[in-house]
Amino acid sequence: MYHIDTPSSPEHYSNFSILKALDELSFFKISMYKYIFRAGKKDKEKYFEDLQKAWNCALILNNKFHFYMPTKIQKIQQIFIKFFMEQVDYSDEDRNSIISQIETIYHQ
Repeated sequence: MYHIDTPSSPEHYSNFSILKALDELSFFKISMYKYIFRAGKKDKEKYFEDLQKAWNCALILNNKFHFYMPTKIQKIQQIFIKFFMEQVDYSDEDRNSIISQIETIYHQ
């Protein structure tokens, strides 16, 4: 038989603004990765539009959540420029690698 503990509600978990910010942060990161992953797959005609949406999410993350570090955003921009310029039909593995590169930059 399983026993489920009832979680306590410490005060540091009750701050709604922090939870809302984390929710927005997750939304923009997930959206950025979603657009990278589907660029050219869902609709080949919207390849650049999807990458632009992903880049917009990166900029929002940079500005809204104070990730503003010129070197980080420049590195991420270089990844996007390469993605834009090559306009290659990237494999899922390649797209996962691009997402990993971006994630690594965010965590440096």
